[in-house]
Formats: sequence, C-alpha cells, structure tokens
Amino acid sequence: PQFEQERFYSTMSKNKRRLFYFTAISISVCFAAFGVQTFSQGESIWATRSELASSWGPLIIIFYTPLHLLAFYVSQSDATTTKGKLLSIWLVIATIASTISIGQRTNMIMPILVFFLFKSKLTLNKFILFSSIVIITASLLLPLFKWQHEDSSSFGELVATTISTDVSRTSLLTTVVDSTITSRVHTIVPYPLAGYFYDLFYYVPRSVAPFKGWATADYFTSYITFTPVDKLAWGFAFGAIEEVIINTGYWCFIPGLIIYGIGMGLLDRLSLLVPSVVVPTRLGAIWLCGYSSSSIFLTFVTMSIVCIICHNIFANKSSNLQPSP
Repeated sequence: PQFEQERFYSTMSKNKRRLFYFTAISISVCFAAFGVQTFSQGESIWATRSELASSWGPLIIIFYTPLHLLAFYVSQSDATTTKGKLLSIWLVIATIASTISIGQRTNMIMPILVFFLFKSKLTLNKFILFSSIVIITASLLLPLFKWQHEDSSSFGELVATTISTDVSRTSLLTTVVDSTITSRVHTIVPYPLAGYFYDLFYYVPRSVAPFKGWATADYFTSYITFTPVDKLAWGFAFGAIEEVIINTGYWCFIPGLIIYGIGMGLLDRLSLLVPSVVVPTRLGAIWLCGYSSSSIFLTFVTMSIVCIICHNIFANKSSNLQPSP
C-alpha cells in the first residue's frame, strides 16, 4: 500500500536552473562552514547551544536556510535526476553542518527524513523501516546532545528514554490536564489564547512588539519549574492537544483540534496549488503531534515562506505540476 497514489512535482525554469544551483550551493557552503567552525570552537554541544541562542536570538532561524532550500528542491522534478540527488545529498550534509551547534537532534534527523521520504513514493514498509531507523539514530545521539545522558552506556536505556520522552508524551499530557483541572488556566498563561497571540507576532522583534508575550511552552515551563518566563533557556516539548488545553482549558480541546484539522486541510489544498510547499505542509502536520505552534512557526512556516519565494523565482509557471517518474 502507498500513502500517495500519485506524486506531483514542480518543474524548474530552464533559464533559472543554473542560478538556483549557484545560489543553493553558495549559501549552503557558507552556512555549513560557519556551523562547523562554531561547533569546533565549543567544548560541548549543549554549551555551544546556549551561547548561540543568547548571541543570535531570533536570527538563529537563518541557520535553517540549507534545510529550507532542500525542502524546496526535493519537490522539483530536477531532484529525481542523478545530479539532482547529488545536490540533495549535499544539502542534507550542509543542513546538518550548519545546525549542529543549535543542539537539537531534530536538526540532524530532519534533512535525512526530507531526503528519503520525499524523493520517491512512500510505502508502508518504507515508513516502518525509516521510523525504526529514526528512533535508533535519535537514541544514539542522545548522549551527544543531552548532558544528562553523557555517561549512559546501555543502548536499551537510551532507546527507552527516547521512546518515553520523544515518542510518548503521556506523562506530560497528564501533567497538563491535572494543572488545568486543579488550577484555572490563567495561572499558566496570563490570559486565554496567550500562546497563540505570541504566534501572531512571532516574526516581529520584541523591541517592536513588547506586548506579544511568550510561547505556550515558555509559560508552561515557567509554571512547572517556578522560573520567571523571561529567564528560561529551555522549554518542555508538547503537541497540539496540550497546547490547546493550556490556552483554553481541557474542555475546549475537541473544538480546538477540529480547527487544527481545518487548517491542515487548507494547507493540503495549498500544496496542490504550489507543489513546492509539499514538504513543510506534510511534515508540519506530523510535527504538530509533538511540538508546539511556536516550534512549527520556527521550522515549517519559515520553510513554507522560503519555498514559496523560491517557487515564484525558480519554478516553471507554465508547467507547475509534473507526475513523478
């Protein structure tokens, strides 16, 4: 069985194909070199992560540029050629190199995920196999990215930790529900929908919009750890269900998820009109299960913007849709 019976690609304009190759390679080389240099100067990934976050702030988003270029390119028919696959592989390597100092295992896995899942039709067997590989890889990377597991020696313990913290969010969901049942929701967020209000002004600097507040994950982490929200350097990871409950109360999560579903349907229609955004619309829907909306904005909304810009510049407007080979 296949999840998609027919896959459509966008085609690149012949007049601008070389321009895209030059632009993508030049930009990715610069970011990869900077990322490797930053990583080599740090004592550990978690130390470099903190320094990078404090020095770059919201501008850290530019380190994801090779990933965004990869997301655009794999949705082009050019990516199915031998040269196209080589460029895709390079963009995978460049993404890993440019984002390694950010200190997120997701950044190591996502470009590989994009390459393997979107370069050809996806079968159920491929999905199961790749999901297993992702869990194993995430487990092996755990001691490198998390200081708490630096001395872990048992592979079984690493896999169990990865499954319990990254795959299963039952304990966190229970904590969220208990917190909203025993306390009013405004004790977690300052007012209803405060976390979503922050998302509306996500790309606006705090100096321009100091009223935008903080992400839902920041409010919740502050509530649980008794730490001022503006002093946090990390946050709990949770998905759409938890975020709806925190912002509106547990009694409103079903209507909230219906709204999420409508939004996903609209994004699916967008990917039919602009096939270059197929990667962020598909992966963004999956990431909603385990990451908050601010994380989705950071990675996938920005990715969509870059893909749409690249589509308008480099795609062949006279023949946007081409069936997969």
